Amino acid sequence: VARVNRLKTATQADVVIQRGAHWVCAHHAKLDTREIACEHLTPDVAQQRVGVPCGEGLWLPDALSLRPSALCHALLYQTGITLHTGAAVADISTENNRCVARDANGNTLAEADACVLTTGPSMPATLPDLAPPWTTTQGLAAVAKAPEGASPLQANLAGSDSFAPMTNGVAVNTGHWRAPRTLTAATAELALPAALADHRVASARLATRLHTPDRLPLIGAAPDVTASRAAFEPLKRGKSPEQDPVYRPNIYLIAGLGGRGVTSAMWSAELLARAMLGLSDCPPSLHPLRFLVRALRRGG
Repeated sequence: VARVNRLKTATQADVVIQRGAHWVCAHHAKLDTREIACEHLTPDVAQQRVGVPCGEGLWLPDALSLRPSALCHALLYQTGITLHTGAAVADISTENNRCVARDANGNTLAEADACVLTTGPSMPATLPDLAPPWTTTQGLAAVAKAPEGASPLQANLAGSDSFAPMTNGVAVNTGHWRAPRTLTAATAELALPAALADHRVASARLATRLHTPDRLPLIGAAPDVTASRAAFEPLKRGKSPEQDPVYRPNIYLIAGLGGRGVTSAMWSAELLARAMLGLSDCPPSLHPLRFLVRALRRGG
């Protein structure tokens, strides 16, 4: 929250749309909430607070609803950042201790002392030799419009039904599919929560998320997988590696954030920045080669 507020102050971007959320969870009564800012709401009080029928739960005053476009603007348009769009990177190499990004025709798109790969669901194509057992899911985000003259939604609702007030309607995040779908097919399957039954879907977007088996991201220096695999071969015989991992010079990555990118991207970036500056190491549990090591230890 503090980091988002600092971005808002620095850029004058209207990032925060709504403060507070009502969390409806069957297990909330069993939680130790002594260190959490919250308030228990009965169904009647919750309906008054949120604006639609909802069950009892916890009111979380520190929860935020963010405007995605303003958040992206605050992150991207800062001093020292130059944004290039409409250019596909086909190759990244290290030359004279500098990282060079080129397009499919060999034209140089950018040069820098270091490169951080954050290509989301395209990471398997960006680093095909990394090849952990990736999986993907898809999620649908829609904006629903209320009937003419209806009272607007007053607050965020989180739980089995989740939605939030936006300036142009109500944001609804729903759908979790493993098989690829088109936007048309996913929208056709969308069922609005009962509390929004009188709303209509005005727009929708389909996102693909990249996951790792342990649901933790990969953060750290981009490895040279072929060289590292040779060094790690003794693991298959229950012995220690003969060499340290081999890395691609000055190239780093953050991958596999799954459906939690907004909440974990800045945390991941801070961990990587500290590692790049030599202030601390990234946790071993996030190492990009951990799945290779596990497979070799199993004899794979």
